[in-house]
Amino acid sequence: MVRHLLESLTPTRLTKLWYFPLLALGMGLVFVRLLLMARMLSLQEFALYSSGILISSSFLMLACLGLHSLLQRELPVMVLRRRERSGIVLTIQCALIATACAAAGAGVALISGVSLAGLSATMVALGLLHGLSQQAFLIATTESRSRGEPVRYALDNLYRSLLMLLAGSIATYLTAQAVYALLVEAIVSLLISAFLLRHQLLRARLPVLAIFQLAWHRLRMVKWPSAFTLMTVGTLAFVLLNADRWLAAQWLVSVDFAQYAFAWTVLMAAQAAQVMINTTLYPMIARRFASSGSATAFKMGALASLALLCVGALFALPAWAVFDYAIQKWYPAYMQARSLLPIFLAIAVLRISDYWSTYLVIVGKEMPLLLTNLMLICMSLVLGWLVFQTPGARIELKQAAYFAGTLALAGYLCAAFLAFWMNRRSSTHQTV
Repeated sequence: MVRHLLESLTPTRLTKLWYFPLLALGMGLVFVRLLLMARMLSLQEFALYSSGILISSSFLMLACLGLHSLLQRELPVMVLRRRERSGIVLTIQCALIATACAAAGAGVALISGVSLAGLSATMVALGLLHGLSQQAFLIATTESRSRGEPVRYALDNLYRSLLMLLAGSIATYLTAQAVYALLVEAIVSLLISAFLLRHQLLRARLPVLAIFQLAWHRLRMVKWPSAFTLMTVGTLAFVLLNADRWLAAQWLVSVDFAQYAFAWTVLMAAQAAQVMINTTLYPMIARRFASSGSATAFKMGALASLALLCVGALFALPAWAVFDYAIQKWYPAYMQARSLLPIFLAIAVLRISDYWSTYLVIVGKEMPLLLTNLMLICMSLVLGWLVFQTPGARIELKQAAYFAGTLALAGYLCAAFLAFWMNRRSSTHQTV
């Protein structure tokens, strides 16, 4: 058995093993960048920086009006069938739509003078530019993932994270202002994305102008109904994960939001960890469904969820001690964030261990899941209004954290119940 395992480790497979540590290092640098910003910026400036990042990440939920989700689904097939030009046209269409969305949003913000998440109209526009830079990188790296080259993708992600960390830190050190940190990060990400897209354009062996013209004229031929459906799925998922941050940014005073955003980095780390775990578990559950059916896939999804729930709960206590000590030692300005750690760690455990939703998507029950998430969003809006919109009263940090915890627990329990119910219905139909 050991001999067979060693023989199976071909040079190609050994190379691909680097994917996980490289990707983990790149994601870790994002976490380090946030910690450095919290260390180098004042509370007010870190609140502005966090609000800018919130708008940036919110822009990503559009996913080029769903076109990027369509690209992720169709580009691997195009590469396999050697339809290279169709692939680059769809890629450029994503870039055009993303740019148009960011420009439209920034234009509306600047003309109307709207204020979001405690930011001026100019900062809102900058947040959208930052979001465009993030979206551009995701578009540019879809090609490497579609070709089955995870190491190339991980390296691109690592280089970008490293350059953004260095450039953003230098800008923050020199100016101590969030606006320059966001601007420099956006420029670096856009330049890297342009560099990656340029190589893809060269591979198409067509004049660049001709490709852009072709992409523009073929926009009406895009499968827009599928794209909008995929955008809806992503939007609902984003709202459930980030509703508390938006409500906190809108109603907490800037100093308190800085505390909240700093503690929220625990959830960012949890989301990064889930991405790493998901790259292995998702295809395993999908293959088990394809080979053995829904019941077996449910057992694997349930086992993964419960095992990760137990492991997460086991590590939550020592993690709490480490984070609490780190705040006291290196981040004395964020002492109020300490009280939020146990709540956010509990939410992190729930998010990492949610493979009930994964099972539902794999077996084709995404519509009931969508309806459930939509119901949860409506409930969260009502609950958020009751919690935050208190006339004449100051909103407390823990109110926002408990709101996030309630939403996370409700989402986890609903997904688990729905998975059990759908599996039971499937088993009953098979028996009959």
